[in-house]
Amino acid sequence: MGQKKCAIQQSSEPPHPGAEGELRIAPTRLPPGAEKLFGRKANLKQIDHAWMDSSIHVLVIAAWGGAGKTSLIVEWMARQAVAGWPNFERVFDWSFYNQGTSDRGGNFSDLFITNALEFFGGEEGKRLAGSNMNLRDKGVKLAEFVLRSRSLLVLDGLEPLQHLSGSDKGKLKDPAISALLTGLAQSNPGLCVVTSRLLVADLAHFQSTTVQLLELKALSVPAGVQLLKRLGVSGEKKEFRTLVKDVGGHALTIDLLGRYLARAHGGAIRQRNKVRINKADQEIRGGHAFRVMQAYEKWLSEEAEHGGRQLCVLYLLGLFDRPADSGCLEALRREKIPGLTEPLMGLEDDDWNLTLTALEECGLVLLPTRQGKTSATEFGSTQWVDAHPLIREYFGERLTLLRPEACRAAHDCLFRHLQGRSYLPESLEDVEQLYRAIAHGCRAGLHSEALELVLRARIHRGKAYYSISHHGAIGLELGALAAFFEINGRVRSDSLSREQQAFLFKQRAYCRRSIGLWTEAKNDYETALKLYDGCQMDGAIKVEQADIASHVSHIHFYQCESDLAVKMGEEAVRYAKESCSILRLSISYAFLLDVLLQVCGPKAGEPAAKLALQSALDSEGGPSLSVGISYRYCDWLLAQGRWPDAWRILVENGAQDRQHPHWGPSSHGCRNVVAALVRRQRDNPGDKAKAVALLRRAVNLFRRSGREDWLVHALIEFADAAALNVTSAISLNEAENNLNEAFRIAQDAGMKLYLAGIFISRVRNFGRSRVYPWVSLEEDLTQAWKIAKRGNLRLFMADICLLRALLRRDKAELEKARRMISEYGYWRRKQELEDLEEAANNWV
Repeated sequence: MGQKKCAIQQSSEPPHPGAEGELRIAPTRLPPGAEKLFGRKANLKQIDHAWMDSSIHVLVIAAWGGAGKTSLIVEWMARQAVAGWPNFERVFDWSFYNQGTSDRGGNFSDLFITNALEFFGGEEGKRLAGSNMNLRDKGVKLAEFVLRSRSLLVLDGLEPLQHLSGSDKGKLKDPAISALLTGLAQSNPGLCVVTSRLLVADLAHFQSTTVQLLELKALSVPAGVQLLKRLGVSGEKKEFRTLVKDVGGHALTIDLLGRYLARAHGGAIRQRNKVRINKADQEIRGGHAFRVMQAYEKWLSEEAEHGGRQLCVLYLLGLFDRPADSGCLEALRREKIPGLTEPLMGLEDDDWNLTLTALEECGLVLLPTRQGKTSATEFGSTQWVDAHPLIREYFGERLTLLRPEACRAAHDCLFRHLQGRSYLPESLEDVEQLYRAIAHGCRAGLHSEALELVLRARIHRGKAYYSISHHGAIGLELGALAAFFEINGRVRSDSLSREQQAFLFKQRAYCRRSIGLWTEAKNDYETALKLYDGCQMDGAIKVEQADIASHVSHIHFYQCESDLAVKMGEEAVRYAKESCSILRLSISYAFLLDVLLQVCGPKAGEPAAKLALQSALDSEGGPSLSVGISYRYCDWLLAQGRWPDAWRILVENGAQDRQHPHWGPSSHGCRNVVAALVRRQRDNPGDKAKAVALLRRAVNLFRRSGREDWLVHALIEFADAAALNVTSAISLNEAENNLNEAFRIAQDAGMKLYLAGIFISRVRNFGRSRVYPWVSLEEDLTQAWKIAKRGNLRLFMADICLLRALLRRDKAELEKARRMISEYGYWRRKQELEDLEEAANNWV
């Protein structure tokens, strides 16, 4: 579609929100557009209309690859820049084409979300970007920030984040982008423009209301003829029209073919038969464009020295799934790779630049500079060289097919280069570079080195899991893990040991669970468990198996698969016994006790309760109980009506106040004892004061330990105690403040279960209070239901139905809750259900 340009005006200052109405423009990340656009006047007017129409919140531009989607939006933005960006307050764009176009399931939006949060959210956004908040919640927050101004947000080339085939075709794999687009579809004073080869299935509900679809058609015959003539092609009018029709008006093919004829055959259109185009090509991915690239490949291979250099550059670009930065290309130019880089060895910079310029004139590469003027397009802080994804794909496949050894050697070179100088990088950008190194290492066949020396040693920093704990890089982690797996789900390399393969499945399970894919996570955990069975057994392996079995048990538990939950809980205990770790044994017993108590009742849990108590007493810490064990053991005592025994254990345990990270008073048990006192109307102020003191001590202890999950537990239970004891030692305001703090921590850390628990807890404990806003409680239940529904967490679904019945006094919801509790065998809610059914007799 003509020669490339980029005339998007941008701010030279750091992007951050300014005063109300002040225009802020982030540096563009879109590739250059067309120097002159043909046949798109009507489409440009459609975008104008979408920007001016307040009822349109999202515009989706969909078309085949190479149809000119990016050129269209770049041209429209360039026109707005020339006009001074009228009525714009924020302008931010991002290209996802740097993720490639394969459907490997490992592409996520971490870097986009980080940059966009900082741009739209200022200091608050910067804090959230660096937090452990999960991707979906970051997407929700980003939507909130975007809504604060009349913004243009452009998401170009979204298909790497979509399912490309199957029943989920078009559905977003990335939870952050899904949440962002859904939020903007509901309300948006500006406009979000999405370009993709596929329709966005997540927005189907808003189609024809707040979401408008612009399906970019093929170029008309007159527009295609104009483009060919501008590129220097000459011939008869009939020949022009026939050529455009034969390639189906595909913009990229016409552009490449026109340039090829102009340079290789003096522009003579009669030489078009040198490119074997046929109708069948339309059904092939890349189609006619691949035929033109094949002709270029043949022509350049015959052009001696200069052609060999250009062909070498194209093969090198095929190594990347994103723009190739100058550092990577420089590393490849220095490396002598037989069968690949010989034409570039010792090449002067001037000759290198001439080679790139020649390729740019052919339309085969995109450059960030043109005619001495730096365009707005940069990749990070370095210059880059890029090509259309179809061109990268073609030459990458050709290199793999024709020169497999050279291809592996080149990826080896990139693997070493991207590991950088800093052994333990701090910033997300540097961590992301190591993640990219893993992808190249795996393609070089260095799976073990990529796993052990880069992922586990430098990115995770051993058991610290630095990239996730400090940056919340779940998406980048999944992207890197995808490099180790085949599309069919098997690990790619036989060189990895069973222990290494088990680790990969376990780590992927953790990441999938973090983004709400509970069933997929369960499957990965079970695969890891089987792989560990085939390892040479030692205590460490058994500890891993016990840990995995407990996680699988609780997934079954939350999905109300009671028998399987109990079975896997017992397996966890067996593995823990074989590990000879008394601490792991006590924890495994505690997990099993929790499952038995919730679904089978206190009688079934008695043996596990006694064994959990005994193993805790025998383990490190002496008479003190670990947090999880004391909570579950006291829960079991209370379920039997033995609240004085529970109180005694809590008082003894609370007196320890140990610094060891696994020990200390149980906030859960404290809350339950307070609940028991209130229910039995034994209003003993002294006991209640002691319970509150234990709760405050628990909060302070967990703050010192640095364990945010335990701190969230303590804050929730503190609020619960206040709700049950509103006339005594804790005010509702203090309780609400603690609950809000728990929510912030859980949201920042991406603790999905805790978030759902907070929503449910708030309704359960404040639902009877006239002080708390009813609308807020309804919203809490809605958010909790979304989390539960996404993970098929039927246990929470039953809780939510029960609470909806309480909040709305809705007998239909109460009956639904009864059916679910009965079907799931949810023993723990039996008494609460019966109490509510008795109260329902007085509902109007």
